[in-house]
Amino acid sequence: MHLANTVDNTYEWGIGWVRTILVSLVVAFGVSAAEANSDWNLWEVTAEWFYEKVRDLGQGIIDWAS
Repeated sequence: MHLANTVDNTYEWGIGWVRTILVSLVVAFGVSAAEANSDWNLWEVTAEWFYEKVRDLGQGIIDWAS
């Protein structure tokens, strides 16, 4: 029983890592292609979203305190 579990776990972990690496590569190349063929930029969109969230949080704290 222990040997079967060991083989099963090794297979699942191996396949899991291979899938993770393949999906990561596909996403990286997909985002790169989207950025190369348009004016859209993932880094700018993410940074702007984060800045707006921090600004909203700060404004909420100011509104709450006053």
